[in-house]
Amino acid sequence: MRTVFSFVVLAMLFAIFGCGGKSAEAPKAPVNQCLVGAPDWVVSGGGEAGSFSASGSAKISAAGMSFARTAALGNARDEMARGLSVKVNNMLKDFTQVTGIGDAAVVDKVTSSVSRQVASQTLQGTAQKATWTSPCNDLWVLAVIDATAVQAAVKQSVNSSYKNENALWQQFQSQKAQGELSAAITKEFSQTALPVAPPAAVAVPAAPPPPALAPLVVTPAPQPTVTIPQSVIPDNMVWVEGGAFMMGSPSSEIGRGRYSIEGPQHKVTVSGFYMSKYEITRAEYEELMGSNPLYFQKGWSHDEAEIIYERHIGKKVAGSFPVTYVSWFDAIEYCNKRSIKEGLTPVYTIDGFNVKWNRGANGYRLPTEAEWEYAAKGGNKDKKTFLYSGSNNLDEVAWHSGNAITTIANPVGLKAPNSLGLYDMSGNVAEWCWDWMDYDYYKVSPDTNPVGPDTGSGTYDSRVLRGGQVTEGISWKTVSEYNKLFKTTDKDLWDQFRSSSRSSLYPGQQNNRAVGFRVVRN
Repeated sequence: MRTVFSFVVLAMLFAIFGCGGKSAEAPKAPVNQCLVGAPDWVVSGGGEAGSFSASGSAKISAAGMSFARTAALGNARDEMARGLSVKVNNMLKDFTQVTGIGDAAVVDKVTSSVSRQVASQTLQGTAQKATWTSPCNDLWVLAVIDATAVQAAVKQSVNSSYKNENALWQQFQSQKAQGELSAAITKEFSQTALPVAPPAAVAVPAAPPPPALAPLVVTPAPQPTVTIPQSVIPDNMVWVEGGAFMMGSPSSEIGRGRYSIEGPQHKVTVSGFYMSKYEITRAEYEELMGSNPLYFQKGWSHDEAEIIYERHIGKKVAGSFPVTYVSWFDAIEYCNKRSIKEGLTPVYTIDGFNVKWNRGANGYRLPTEAEWEYAAKGGNKDKKTFLYSGSNNLDEVAWHSGNAITTIANPVGLKAPNSLGLYDMSGNVAEWCWDWMDYDYYKVSPDTNPVGPDTGSGTYDSRVLRGGQVTEGISWKTVSEYNKLFKTTDKDLWDQFRSSSRSSLYPGQQNNRAVGFRVVRN
């Protein structure tokens, strides 16, 4: 596996070194047979003006061309990240020398932080520009990224990193060094060249040709079609490939309720995204936020719920309960803090109760209502339409009041997942989404990547909840008893565990014991 950082060199090195005088002719290095016929960008690093580029390779194996392309692109991105780190270090050293801000230790620390942030912010934007298959069955990929975007990311990341160093930030502000910083970034990153050694593969002793082999005919077994995203899937997340689906429910769907807000059913297209396999757990939340959400009312607590459950099943489940008693604002804050911790760009700008979504950021966020429903319905994997997320049998996929061991919450991931590998999309705890609730939004919703109305509707503006919660609702096995007791019919019954079901809650409300969330990323 081999990677080469390539870039556009505007000055000709030949002109710099000249060609005067005769000298003894150096012996020619043997040509690497694996690079015979290679395009210039593989050997010498061709690219585009105003962009950074990097090439990477991977062996084409039995896993197929798609797998090799993903691996090669990943190698190219790794090499690009290394090259950008060198430029960040050079830029910060120049800036420190000019302004006197910081020392060598600080430069090293800030370089590490900025390099991680820049890589996270920019490399997702790399585009595959060209491919080439070598005689040795290696797939080479050329990836490029706009230099202007890199400059903007560097400036943002340096400011962010300096702010984390209080004394450094005060010095930075007192000297009003923003201009010098911009100049240093422009100087270093307007030149897309990097001092990188040429690839060792260009000139190495040629291996003797392999002995001739008899033709081998192989009939491959049928393989499922798999689309692999162009970056590594984050831990405990699932890639949800984009596609179109029917959002909402038909008027004939059982459990829709007489006064449904799930119509009209309409076609929606969403872009691909990552989604956490499980609802965010209490342990995850406490580790990041450093505090416990409010305990349950009337003396109930998460600990007591866990004790009840552990006594029932005979083993420890500490920390695996979904976090509850979190407001919509708590979930938003969690997303931003997790993004910062992992070197990603926070998605939300929070000013009191005013929250703005930066759609170009790559950090964690809440799913839109459309993304949530698309994922609950299996994305483009489910060929069959299920009432619940992954099944028509509620008991298979959901904790509800008819089967839950505790009516507070139950550990995540114990019921069957849907076809995407997502757990508890139906039942357990209701999950916050980004959107404001508008009962009539489906009548005016865009057909591509809808994000909800600008504000809520009604006296109490609320945010969307999805999935249903264990403290309410009934299993369909008890419908007949429910109708007898309350003198209702199936048309009156609202089954909140269905994938199309919608509900909402005031975003500042923090006292609901069965409301939690999961996160997504672009």
